[in-house]
Amino acid sequence: MSKKNNTKKKTGLKKPPKLQQKSIQYDLYSSFVSNDESKVSNLVEFWESIPKYFFTTAKVKALRTADGLAKPFEWSYDYRGLSYTAVITPALIKNTDGIYMAYFPGVTEDLVEEALKKIWGCPR
Repeated sequence: MSKKNNTKKKTGLKKPPKLQQKSIQYDLYSSFVSNDESKVSNLVEFWESIPKYFFTTAKVKALRTADGLAKPFEWSYDYRGLSYTAVITPALIKNTDGIYMAYFPGVTEDLVEEALKKIWGCPR
């Protein structure tokens, strides 16, 4: 007795759907997808220019008060001939001993942002 092979051969080509499908991801960007340069922004480029991750452990320690808190840190910088001020506000995180400590963004946060940009496909 011979068995018939009922499996279809896969060609590797997919047929387009019969009905138009809504894409949530595309809809997020559809309001600014354009070939007209006057209608798009360079927000990603501007975001990249902001100095956000310059805090070392020693710098954070110096910014903290005796009880572990810290005020926002202001950092002035220039971008394309204009002056801006970035205000970096620390996160208050409760340690295992129950005391809140102020933490500024550092190298780890920079690496997380870079990984997220790669996942999202943002230009660099």
